[in-house]
Amino acid sequence: MLGWGIFRDGYLFRDKSYPPPQDISVIIPTLNESERIGPCLTVLKDRPTVKEIIVADGGSTDNTRQIALEYGARVVQSQKGRGFQIKAGLQAASGDVFLILHADCIAKKGLFSNVIRTLAANPHAAGGACGMEFEKKHAKTRIVAILNNTRTFLTGISFGDQAQFFRANALEQMGGFPAVMLMEDVELSLRLKQTGRVLYLKEGVLASGRRWEDRKFSKNFITVVWLFTRYLVERRLGQGAAGNQKYYATYYGQKR
Repeated sequence: MLGWGIFRDGYLFRDKSYPPPQDISVIIPTLNESERIGPCLTVLKDRPTVKEIIVADGGSTDNTRQIALEYGARVVQSQKGRGFQIKAGLQAASGDVFLILHADCIAKKGLFSNVIRTLAANPHAAGGACGMEFEKKHAKTRIVAILNNTRTFLTGISFGDQAQFFRANALEQMGGFPAVMLMEDVELSLRLKQTGRVLYLKEGVLASGRRWEDRKFSKNFITVVWLFTRYLVERRLGQGAAGNQKYYATYYGQKR
């Protein structure tokens, strides 16, 4: 599944080479995730390549932070907004590789060792993302998963529920992590594409799909496509972060 990516954006001609990584820091942004954080952290136990688990909390009012601590995670606090939270988590991390895992996602067996092995075999790669599927499989969620995975495979642009990962020593080269409320996943993908080769690993995470269940499918689909397209256009015009707070409100609603 890596063959196509080598031809995207002239990666054959990259001359930056990275040393083989040894371990991973898992960064989990949270905001009132008491129902999901436990299952997410449970499957991270005894993963030999996972050096540390950092929960970057954006001001939860439930038991998210307490539960995370009980599972042995390190908790850092940040202002609300996924990009802000992830950046705070990265500042506390010390692994060779940073992997971002959403709290409503379950890392599949072998994910972390596969990331380490694939990066070691591809020294010109800065990072990448993984394939995803939903816990509850029906026609609509299968379509969303196929579209997500196909987009990432063909373009290198991934979303946050695809276990995005990148080398620690590529962070400065790509201009740091995007500190924005939303669309940090798209911006990260674009920065990685400018930094080095981007990988796609077929097997990765199992996502809850709760947003596709809680809201009308068509409305949610249109919202995601609209925000994604709008961000790409505004970024091209040099206005990528201008409406980011509005993106957040549109995606999550005013209550979050």
